[in-house]
Amino acid sequence: MRDKAGFSPAPWKKKVSSHGLPSAKACPVHKKNVSALILAAGKSSRMGKDKAGLPFGKHTVVEHLITLYKGAGIHAITVISGDNTPALKALGFQARILPNPAPERGMFSSVQRGLAALSPETQAFFVHPVDIPLVSCPTLLTLMHAMETHPHKNAFIPVFQEEGGHPPLLRAKLIPSLLAFSGEGGLRKFLETSAALKIPCPDAGIVKDMDTPEAYRSLCSMQRLSGSPCPSSGRSAHPSPTP
Repeated sequence: MRDKAGFSPAPWKKKVSSHGLPSAKACPVHKKNVSALILAAGKSSRMGKDKAGLPFGKHTVVEHLITLYKGAGIHAITVISGDNTPALKALGFQARILPNPAPERGMFSSVQRGLAALSPETQAFFVHPVDIPLVSCPTLLTLMHAMETHPHKNAFIPVFQEEGGHPPLLRAKLIPSLLAFSGEGGLRKFLETSAALKIPCPDAGIVKDMDTPEAYRSLCSMQRLSGSPCPSSGRSAHPSPTP
């Protein structure tokens, strides 16, 4: 994608210019003010079927991710949809569905669509492509812990064996810049210029996507072995971040 997504950033820009955003020290991030954007507007051309609605364990892929975030204490969840909007609504899950009117502009247009609709009370947000469903609950908790302990950093990326993965956790103060970003190179390119903190996580799921039927079957097998996306006993070891 080379041009802007075309969604108005006015509410966020007005809030920043009129009042400013509180510093992390003055306003610690609480789970109730953390949101999750699940990107599910893609065409799934290589899969041949909509990835969000594929069976995954006892639920669908998108429902699995919603369960993951709710298990981590995050309930402000928005699913960015595309042509699959009617099918996702039919699932009846407890999360907001927000259609992207121009998903052909690429994944970053879905990021911008979600950001423009976030509540002004949002302090931080995860960005999670729907085709990376095997992320563990401790990874989310680790990223939130890193944000609490590094108040001067605005972006946190999970890393498995030196490979960056999903979902990044970003402070809300980045929203105006993200809305103004051209989208060239996607979110990855934006984060390269954001001095993101890399957080080692013993979680191979952060780098495993399911773009093809073969990859989907592999992840289904792994999911059967791992069980619940957020077991009640799951705790974060809070590994040391990598600058």
